[in-house]
Amino acid sequence: MKRAKNYKKIEEATKKATDLKSYLQAVTVNNPYKFDQSIELKIAVKRSAKNTTPYKFSVTYPNSFGQSIKVLALADGEDAKKAKAAGADFVGLEDMIDKIMNENWMDFDIVIATPSVMPKIAKLGRILGTKGLMPNPKTGTVVTDIESAVNEFKAGKKNFKEDKSGVINTVVAKTSQGGEKAYENIKALVAAIKEASPNLWSDVVSIHIKTTMGPSIKVTTSELLA
Repeated sequence: MKRAKNYKKIEEATKKATDLKSYLQAVTVNNPYKFDQSIELKIAVKRSAKNTTPYKFSVTYPNSFGQSIKVLALADGEDAKKAKAAGADFVGLEDMIDKIMNENWMDFDIVIATPSVMPKIAKLGRILGTKGLMPNPKTGTVVTDIESAVNEFKAGKKNFKEDKSGVINTVVAKTSQGGEKAYENIKALVAAIKEASPNLWSDVVSIHIKTTMGPSIKVTTSELLA
């Protein structure tokens, strides 16, 4: 199979990798596929009766990638004007709430809100919550400075959350960006986790890195934190 052949090419290219940097260099230089693969980091953490809250954090990568983020800003008055001036794709409050609830409208990637409107949008929890889009202070989507928040997300800020199986799936770069830029993004990711969820590292079960169609290799916690 063609896929198996290309898979083996990546596998062969990464066999000589001795650390994270050399792995990133190998997969970015040797991409046998015609599409730009993503570089994915998967962090598995343990759950316990004393540790039931899923880990959440956000990061703005120094080297952005991917499609433009569609931002919905739920705000009114001056905050709505500031959000629109900052480049939010959709701005409003009652009209946006009605559109989501009555038209099943979900043409956005991030929802940002100000604290003052949270009581009004609470009804959206059952719709946005299931998709991980409900504004939350922990993910930087409930903010007093909505202008800065819109700017950050439009610049490529990304939110990550531990899933039900205890795995945090993160895309850190594209192979076309090269090994050095991918490494810089991983450093930014580690820094963001240290700031938002420093206890995560003591709960790590395993860390693996891979490309979209390539084999996975194990990364040690100490190597990421170095």
